[in-house]
Amino acid sequence: MAGAALVAASPTQAQLSPAYSAGDLLLNFRNPSTTATTPDVTVDLGQISVFSGLTGTTALDTTANNGYTPLFTSSELNTAFGGSVSGIGFSAVAATAGDLFLTRVQSTTSAPTTKSASVSGAAFNTFANAVNAIGGGASGANGTVASSLDAGNRIVSVTTAQTQSYQSEGTFNSGNTINYGGAINTVAGAGGLMESAAGSSPVYSALWEQAPNAASSADTYLGYFTFDPNGEVDFTSVNAVPEPSTYGLIACAGFLALVFRRKLRSLTA
Repeated sequence: MAGAALVAASPTQAQLSPAYSAGDLLLNFRNPSTTATTPDVTVDLGQISVFSGLTGTTALDTTANNGYTPLFTSSELNTAFGGSVSGIGFSAVAATAGDLFLTRVQSTTSAPTTKSASVSGAAFNTFANAVNAIGGGASGANGTVASSLDAGNRIVSVTTAQTQSYQSEGTFNSGNTINYGGAINTVAGAGGLMESAAGSSPVYSALWEQAPNAASSADTYLGYFTFDPNGEVDFTSVNAVPEPSTYGLIACAGFLALVFRRKLRSLTA
């Protein structure tokens, strides 16, 4: 389902299509300088298990590419924030029954040298509950009003004052740092900030997979997001794209297996 043409935000109740389920990867955007007046924007990319299986670099907001069909456009994202994403904060999160997934700011496209900090079981529950609340709020749960930004309800906005908004669930105390109720350590030595802010050049966010109570050495780096000044969002996976020669070997192996199977049948006939 490609992102549909932008339509005016509806004042009626909207619901993410498809509706949020636990384990979905959420892209969350906000304006850190006007959190009280500018709604947050959420996109549900679907189950993290499917998303993390991508290879190479995938554009998340254009036409279908790399075996992936985007759910929103950079034009929709820009329009949601008054025509420009300059200064807009971005992060991605998911929570399953056994693991959590979160972004950390990285300065280049190289893999970070500092792993994301370990998370305790109690903090994991705080994080998971907040992530599920944001997804539920974007789907219109518990009286939260979500406004659709396209005809297919694939990208929605939620006013920051609502309890299940990205701003309300993601920040803690000061309301400026995204750390999910203080559950995520965001100091530099623990992996750093979760939220990247768009600027005049591309910014990058590492995507980490973590298990509760595990040592940080067990954390898995899955790749990185690129957030461009024009609103385009890409994901570059650590999974390499097979070389053409590899495809050839796979095809050859399949052919030989088929020949062997036919030969075996003829011998047992």
